[in-house]
Amino acid sequence: MTSPAQTILFLTNPEHGQSNVILAVAQEFLRRGEHEVHIASFKPLAARVQAITDQADHDQLAHFHTIAGASMSELVARSTPDICHKPGLAGSIDGCKKINVSVLAWTPEEYLQSYRSCLEILKAVQPAVVVVDPLLHLGLDAARSLQMKIVILWPVPLKDVVIMIQPKLGILWKYPLCATSLLNNPKESS
Repeated sequence: MTSPAQTILFLTNPEHGQSNVILAVAQEFLRRGEHEVHIASFKPLAARVQAITDQADHDQLAHFHTIAGASMSELVARSTPDICHKPGLAGSIDGCKKINVSVLAWTPEEYLQSYRSCLEILKAVQPAVVVVDPLLHLGLDAARSLQMKIVILWPVPLKDVVIMIQPKLGILWKYPLCATSLLNNPKESS
């Protein structure tokens, strides 16, 4: 007699840049058939999760759970309708300010609604492990508050994670800043 499959719950934002890595890993777990796969996100991701199930060459289903509330795209559209910025260092600084405002644009009531929705999903699914996109702050907070086993998964290179702890202010000279058109090594540009 085989033991029941352990459950994995993926929590992610629905935007392609954030959810692609989560969906790829979830699809691999489905293909292997060793775990029960659940994916929780905002409504815009439901169709893509269904497509994974429909187009797959496996018998496993991905169970989708809708997180109540506004997605990051909806928050950005509301809080920062003109998110585009000029190229170069000055434009990059402006862009960073806009991004900081837009990714944390929930009102307290909206945040609590989505946070509580994540809590309900986590309690209902009872996963062995929660795989979380760390930009889905409320999902990460919910998993931590329930003391779940957490794995962080996101599409950001390690360089961008550890850049703040570089010695001798390496953040300012060692790596090019995103969207600044500054090169790491000027000799490479010729």
